[in-house]
Amino acid sequence: MEFVYNLGTLIILFLILVILKLILPLVSYKMKTSLIIAICGAILFAARFIYLLIGEFNLWPLIFCVICCVFIYKGSKTVAFKTTTGVFSKITQKYVGHMDQGSLNWADPMFEVVTINVDGSPNISLDLQELKIEVLSTPDMHTKVRGIRAKVKNIVFMLEIIEDEMPYLFEIEGGGETIKKRILSFINLFFLDEIGKIDPVDLDEDKGEILKKLASRLKRSVNSFCKKNHYPYKIPNGSIATIGDTELETKYYEVLAKKEFTKLEQDGFDVEAERIRERLLTLGNALLPTATDNEKLKAAMVAIKITPKTIEEKTFGVNTEISALLKELADILKNKFVP
Repeated sequence: MEFVYNLGTLIILFLILVILKLILPLVSYKMKTSLIIAICGAILFAARFIYLLIGEFNLWPLIFCVICCVFIYKGSKTVAFKTTTGVFSKITQKYVGHMDQGSLNWADPMFEVVTINVDGSPNISLDLQELKIEVLSTPDMHTKVRGIRAKVKNIVFMLEIIEDEMPYLFEIEGGGETIKKRILSFINLFFLDEIGKIDPVDLDEDKGEILKKLASRLKRSVNSFCKKNHYPYKIPNGSIATIGDTELETKYYEVLAKKEFTKLEQDGFDVEAERIRERLLTLGNALLPTATDNEKLKAAMVAIKITPKTIEEKTFGVNTEISALLKELADILKNKFVP
């Protein structure tokens, strides 16, 4: 008879617990109703056992008290320092709460599972420390100039968790590691767009200012990306994203070298032409002291027998045609004049 009485009491407590877990799973976890019911049951059975000691000795109340105590023990959880873990209902498969280090960590061992997401392994937790994002080098990306590519190197920033939005973390399979992978993919897309707007000359000559602007835009974009996707992470206001360097592909420097060589060659040729022009004017001044510069140049060229006398019948501009002609004559005149 005593066994039936104690079993009936346990069944009633169990039914109350089930009803609460079905109707109010969130409130039930938050208020720790299962723990309260189990404690009440343990006290009730212990009191029954003590009461029966006065009369007829019976072990059944003590056995049911131990069952309640084992239930309480099974629900207790420990959470490592600076970590957190989620609590999910086994009935609804929904998130009902989370556990932090230092709080009263207890979950119903029959109706709740403690893990980082509904499909995760039991009794594991997430790191609450800052999430470090580091990219050693992006793939080669096209710049504003077609055919010239560049890469961004040594991108580093830290993400801190937003505690108010922590529940979202437990709804993502893989938690923080999944978020990290998605942010890394987003970084490549971000720079793919940004590098496509930049002239390679600016990346080569004004790199410092460009990197500063890119880092600022990256911080805003990453925070916006996390907020849009309900990721409980952000780059805090007091922190910055750093970008170590940008590197243009070898082809750019080959083109730049050819361009600079041509420019230097042309500048040198212009200097040579101007020097020869001055020599021709000196000679022309000796031949026609009172003539114009144009007449002196023509007279000097006729005198050194480079240009036929018919040149007298042609008209040349001092700054355009004569300069072009002098450039063509530079190599010939080098043999006639000693610098």
